[in-house]
This record gives sequence, C-alpha cells and structure tokens, in this order.
Amino acid sequence: MVDITAEMLWNIARHYRHIESLLNSQHYNVHAIAPHLNQWFTVYGINTELRAAHFIAQACVETANFSILTEVSKRWWQRI
Repeated sequence: MVDITAEMLWNIARHYRHIESLLNSQHYNVHAIAPHLNQWFTVYGINTELRAAHFIAQACVETANFSILTEVSKRWWQRI
C-alpha cells in the first residue's frame, strides 16, 4: 500500500509554482486531498509506487499542479 501525505504532494507541486497568486490555494489543496487519495487508492487498486506516481503526475497536469480543483476554460487560464 502507498501512503500519500500532504508533504509528499507539496514537494512534487512546489517545483512547478509558476503563478505566485495561486500558491495559497495550491498549499491548501494538497493538504485537503491527501487523505482522500489514500482512501480512493485502496478502492481503485492504486497499490504500487509506480501506479501512484502515474496517478499523481496526471493529477498535477489536470489541476495545474494542485492549484485549481475545478474545471476552468482555457481562456480563463490564459488571463492569469
């Protein structure tokens, strides 16, 4: 079993902090989602480090490195 912590997510996401205004939300989000990832990893069989790495990498891409957790239009993202 892989145990994901907020510190692990922050260490991954912090390397991609390219928008200063989103740092607070990024920090908040990694702390909010870490416990839930552990719960759902068990449900969906994400039980190896490789599977967890793939999932987290995809999550980083789809959430702008955990800075936004809702879907936004490309046009909105270009304004920042």
